[in-house]
Amino acid sequence: MNRRQRKKLKFLKGAKLTDVQRWNLHHTFAAYIANGLRQFLAHDISGTPLDPPNQKKSPNMTAMSEEKWRGILKEMLWAFEQVENEYPASPLSKWNSEQLAELYKRGIMPFEFIEKDANGLVRVKDNKPEVPDEIWVAEDEYNVRIQHGVNLFAEYFFNLWD
Repeated sequence: MNRRQRKKLKFLKGAKLTDVQRWNLHHTFAAYIANGLRQFLAHDISGTPLDPPNQKKSPNMTAMSEEKWRGILKEMLWAFEQVENEYPASPLSKWNSEQLAELYKRGIMPFEFIEKDANGLVRVKDNKPEVPDEIWVAEDEYNVRIQHGVNLFAEYFFNLWD
């Protein structure tokens, strides 16, 4: 088999994923999709999807404005970038980081290993305060926004052409 045939065969079989890429497949896909969306947004858009008809205004389908289409693309990109970058805007992650920094500043370890019980299991004391309800609410809203971006990607998947 010559070099050209091996290259073609490798292309047809698809990329081989590392164990880490396979274990975190959502992260692997998110990085690839985010990169594609960044490149898509960087170029002139010559066509937009059709706006779904609004029966009250007009039963006819019309092309979506470029501004609206770019907004949808940016929302998709934001969602995939959050996954790709390990959720940098997560309210819960930010709160945890702040709490850990405060504990370390005061010389307190976030967790204390107390003792082993009769079964040999170690008991752990968590020194962090209880997560406030508003953080959980904000985290839920954050996750809903990410899911919305992913849903937009699925909804407009066949419109990602130019």
